[in-house]
Amino acid sequence: MRRYLLCLAVLGVAACEGGGDPVDQAVREISANYHAQAVKDGTISSPEPVKTAEADKALVEQMIADHEAAIAKAREVIATSDDAQLKALARRTITTRTAELAELNARR
Repeated sequence: MRRYLLCLAVLGVAACEGGGDPVDQAVREISANYHAQAVKDGTISSPEPVKTAEADKALVEQMIADHEAAIAKAREVIATSDDAQLKALARRTITTRTAELAELNARR
């Protein structure tokens, strides 16, 4: 019984230390330290997201197309569906997307 409890204690301590393969753990730590030092020294840099006016314009154009498609689909639902709740949702979609579409068009 003592051996059993001793084994459980040893396994518990090992689990608290992260467990897993110690060689893999050491490689991960060394790699993380190397990368952190290289960033600090300026040898490498973390990539920054590229933000450009062209990217913003493309996003606005895509959003406009998506909103126009949602409005067209909502109109189709109103014209073809017998479900009152679905038609109400479609009407709300048209109202919301139309207002958002006006804002997006102002950003063109």
